[in-house]
Amino acid sequence: MQYPTHFIFNSDYPFDMIVYYKHLEYTKGTSPTEFEHHLGFAPLLFGSWSDKEDFSTAYTLATDAYGLVGSDRVSLSVASDDSKVYIKNGATGKKLYLKIYGFAPTSWTGECKPTAQSNSALLLNTDNNYAPLLAAGAVQPKDLSQGGGQTTTLMAVIGKDGYKEINGRDNPVSLYYQEPLSPMLMMWKTTASTGKTEFVINAALHSLGLNMSAYPSASYITVGGQSSGEMALQLSTGSSRPGQANYDDITHFRVYG
Repeated sequence: MQYPTHFIFNSDYPFDMIVYYKHLEYTKGTSPTEFEHHLGFAPLLFGSWSDKEDFSTAYTLATDAYGLVGSDRVSLSVASDDSKVYIKNGATGKKLYLKIYGFAPTSWTGECKPTAQSNSALLLNTDNNYAPLLAAGAVQPKDLSQGGGQTTTLMAVIGKDGYKEINGRDNPVSLYYQEPLSPMLMMWKTTASTGKTEFVINAALHSLGLNMSAYPSASYITVGGQSSGEMALQLSTGSSRPGQANYDDITHFRVYG
């Protein structure tokens, strides 16, 4: 093929378009912790980090996710806003390697260029088992500042009915599906006081403990009888409180299966 990046890809299921990619070395204390992404919107970032250049051992770039650098337990995550990417935490004085990817949110209606692709940097690798994208959407923070707020629930059927795009102000979101689907969930949250958006890992864990109702959570529930095969994936976006500007909330999600 004369132009290996000029090809047509067709699938019965939609694939998320990677609109941002950056591979970099990072040392906390000496490396820049923020840089421009030039997209014009806040990309939904995710990715991995390692203390090994070949990524033979790698960990998730996410809020509240930890990995080991020697005997040290290290947390490393990335956030974005409309103009910049921000690196958080890391191991002071130790070189780490980051692979950062980003989706465009479904609420973005403009145009953006795909990431440059050349040689082995092709981002779609069919040697990997890609799960079909079942649902994606944006959920605006629930506003209780006027008292009461909106309490409606947004419900949609995924899987056999195909891909769903959900945009709206609803809390919580329930996505219904039929076994044998085993959905995988990716969630991002935006902190209102900073405007920065981060990927949330192990979101269901945020529903545990005291005073955690303000944080995102995800849970699986049986809708019908035990043998009905009807399940629901429920995204609880957390609760804001009157006069509380700094709270975390689900703002975007992706469901695969």
